Amino acid sequence: MSRAGSTTAARRIAKRSRKRTPRARSTRKVFIEAIRDIQAGEELSYNYGIVLDEAHTAKLKKLWGCRCGAKGCTGTMLQPKKK
Repeated sequence: MSRAGSTTAARRIAKRSRKRTPRARSTRKVFIEAIRDIQAGEELSYNYGIVLDEAHTAKLKKLWGCRCGAKGCTGTMLQPKKK
């Protein structure tokens, strides 16, 4: 596995993986289980998709901003508001 990267890649990975929360001692950990083989050096990322009930103000966008620098990144960890 490689470093975390672009949100675009996260969307591709999301289609090929599923999130699993262990039933062990702690529910604070999230495990990502691949549903296909991941090649050595392949870039992986994760779309946090954080949902806020309040308006996405400039202050909140800065707080939840993504700084990965990947070409296809949306620049935020926030899920876009539904219109």
